[in-house]
Amino acid sequence: AAAAVLVLAIALPARADRLRICFEEWAPFSSMVGGKAEGIVVAAMDRALRAAGHTAIYSELPYRRCANGVRAGTYDAMLLTSDEPGLAPMRVSVAFWEVGIVARPDWPHDSFASLSDFSGATIGLVSAYAYHPAVQQASGDWRVEFATEALFNLRKAASGRIDATIVDIPWTRIQAGREDLSLKVLTPTVFATPQYMFLNPAKADLIPGLDAALQALIDDGTADRLYQQSLGISFRSVSAHADNALIKD
Repeated sequence: AAAAVLVLAIALPARADRLRICFEEWAPFSSMVGGKAEGIVVAAMDRALRAAGHTAIYSELPYRRCANGVRAGTYDAMLLTSDEPGLAPMRVSVAFWEVGIVARPDWPHDSFASLSDFSGATIGLVSAYAYHPAVQQASGDWRVEFATEALFNLRKAASGRIDATIVDIPWTRIQAGREDLSLKVLTPTVFATPQYMFLNPAKADLIPGLDAALQALIDDGTADRLYQQSLGISFRSVSAHADNALIKD
């Protein structure tokens, strides 16, 4: 009996936590559907948490409220971000903020060498967005049409009313599928910023175990399958696009 107790103690994690994780709505990575958290990163993190001996309860919040809640200890982690001072980041990522150029379906090229290739083209931007400095600089040579929402620009590109738009690529794939929009995603990606789960410093000791569990999901192909099911493209392909992005900073 004593031996059995010893084996059980070794098999269980040192501490089993139920993490309070918040996120901003960001399809296809994190969404609340019918009161249940769904998305590529939610599914991956749930698996990593289980492998490390933990569970999670999710809340959808505006970005700044989520970050402040984690900082205050109301929540233990924010699921996806690239930088939040005072919080402890994981080191393994299964998502990128991947921004690229999506063109009308009859755009004559599949790729581009620089943003100056679109000189004179009609490019749709969103009036409220703060774009990368390289985009702002290049836009001086474009015919810019502003819209209030990114979806309006996708619809305009699909119908040929603009030549292209600069937009979140995974989100675009979801919207194009929902609305049956014919669009051309050009290569390379403009920029791709890896997104990580950031934890309250009091939970930082969980990070090595969660990193190892998430890396195992990449290595065994689980991350690829989650991406294929949602977007029809593997995580390895997404990572390759990120590695070959036009802008690296």
